[in-house]
Amino acid sequence: MRLIGEATGDTVRVAPRLIPENGTLAVSGTQNIVQIETSHAGRLNTSGRGAGGPETASAVLGDVGRLE
Repeated sequence: MRLIGEATGDTVRVAPRLIPENGTLAVSGTQNIVQIETSHAGRLNTSGRGAGGPETASAVLGDVGRLE
């Protein structure tokens, strides 16, 4: 299960989705992957390290601080 953001034309959505274990979007741990489908180059994937616990906690506290 991964949180997937999808933008197509004028539609944008984010929702949890079940990703096949060997699918192109299957990454482990806190890894992130971006997949772009193009007319000329086909499907392009870029992946890298995502935020872990300390990074996420810092971002949440920053968001809470802006709620006033």
